[in-house]
Amino acid sequence: MSSIGHDGSTGKAVWSLALIARNEEKTIGSVLDDASEFCDELVVVDTGSTDATVEIAKAHGATIHHFEWIDDFSQARNVSFDHCHGDWIVWLDADDRIPAAAVEGFQSLRAELDGSDAIDGVMVPYRREFSEQDPTVCTFSFDRERVLRREAGLRWVGPVHEVIALPVDRWIRWPKAWVEHRPLPGSWETKRDRNLLILDRAIKSGDRSPRTLFYYANELRNHGRFKEAIVRYRQYLKVSDLEWEKYDALLHVGACEGALGRPEKRLEAFMAAIELDSRRAEAFNRVGAHFFEKREWQRAIPFFVAATAVDRPTDGFVNDADYTWLPWDYLAICLNECGRPEEALEHSMRALLTTTDRKRLLDNIPFYLDKIAEQELES
Repeated sequence: MSSIGHDGSTGKAVWSLALIARNEEKTIGSVLDDASEFCDELVVVDTGSTDATVEIAKAHGATIHHFEWIDDFSQARNVSFDHCHGDWIVWLDADDRIPAAAVEGFQSLRAELDGSDAIDGVMVPYRREFSEQDPTVCTFSFDRERVLRREAGLRWVGPVHEVIALPVDRWIRWPKAWVEHRPLPGSWETKRDRNLLILDRAIKSGDRSPRTLFYYANELRNHGRFKEAIVRYRQYLKVSDLEWEKYDALLHVGACEGALGRPEKRLEAFMAAIELDSRRAEAFNRVGAHFFEKREWQRAIPFFVAATAVDRPTDGFVNDADYTWLPWDYLAICLNECGRPEEALEHSMRALLTTTDRKRLLDNIPFYLDKIAEQELES
């Protein structure tokens, strides 16, 4: 294993892993094994573990450093970067995983970047949520700045939900590789208040930056504090110029309004999202679902049709179902309710191509066939 700079024996660039951890004994070994398939150096910065995290990390080939936790993820990650010696740095969390196909993607990226100094960073998909019916199917993902050139000196900012700003025109996307967030069941409960407390302190200290407001609102929403969340999302929307994130904020406003039993205000937020960016499908589907709930099938149909007509975006948060099976599934039901079972069957078959709820859709096929037969007999 080469740990300092360029590998003089091969002339190839050296890759380092940077990982921060605390009490992650159940998962850290697996992610280190994944990363060792394409990283030459494994750096773990422990922020105060009281379990076997450090010993397990050492056993899996990592170099261990210690950092006293100060409620600031950026500072901890920057320390982990400071201890890396490779030409390129990959960062991961202790409950992330990289499946074999994604490992191959990282290996091909490594070959692509070798010898290059024209790129400072690489955006790689981060798969965060998965289908309950089929846990191999991702339902929510977004790109993260995952691979960074060490000599570029890029730094993390933000106490929580930290980020690195990549220089304009010096980064690329690499969808062939990806990282999967695979926390253990129930692990969120042990950490559910941590981020909220960090952001609450930042807000009380006067931080009104768009990123802090956005993620503070998200934490409030996750804790069921919907009225407070809406206030913070509205504050965020007034100061942000990041379109895809504003779109997401409007979706969250709508969801909060719905949770508060205010469907018309929910619809207003979703329509505002469409006005902001009609190239994304999520808001079209949510407006369609609004009319679907009211059994106003004809009013719902155009919004689901619009959702089927847009391409999956390459920036921002993406709910994959909105760009695959979901609008086709809704359309099938709406069309059948409008007395158009043949079209309903056609759209249900489109949904079957990507859905994780295959049994329900397969069970619907005989129903649609019977409806079609009834119409033919009547005619």
